[in-house]
Amino acid sequence: MSTWYGPLRVKDRNRLSRIINTASLSIILEQRQLVCIYKTQVKDKASQIASAYPLFTEFVKLPTGRRYRAAAVIKNICKKSFTPNAITLLNL
Repeated sequence: MSTWYGPLRVKDRNRLSRIINTASLSIILEQRQLVCIYKTQVKDKASQIASAYPLFTEFVKLPTGRRYRAAAVIKNICKKSFTPNAITLLNL
């Protein structure tokens, strides 16, 4: 989920949310929102990558040591990829 939910359009995210709401009504069980699931999975995966992984060079801490440096991306498709979204969520 952490790979395909990030770059989705708002229209598609809303459609998925409606499907989950309908499913939760039919099984009479409250389901977690996709946004919550996505954020927790991305944070977990990013913390694993930041420690030791070939992509860990993208996760560079700022001189203060508290936050990660966000890479400058030019194309819009790169802004919606995993790494910028993960850095943004880790910096929150």
